[in-house]
Amino acid sequence: MTQTTVRLNIPFESLLNAISDLNLEEKRKLWQILEREISQDQTDMMVIDYKTKYKPTGEILKIEEIRSRYPQEWVLIADTQSDEQ
Repeated sequence: MTQTTVRLNIPFESLLNAISDLNLEEKRKLWQILEREISQDQTDMMVIDYKTKYKPTGEILKIEEIRSRYPQEWVLIADTQSDEQ
């Protein structure tokens, strides 16, 4: 059986009123659904933040330069030009 998705535009106040009419078990089920959705949204935001905040500089720096420029930060170092040695 396939599921059909319907998107509704419900005023927030109406949604709050409907929630207050739910019984305890329905409220708990809604709580679980919201926790999953919030957790996923927070994860998605962290990925977006990571992608926009951390960009390659393209610079070639010595370890001493990295330490002085980023003393209190984690630094990801990529070796993009390796040879056999």
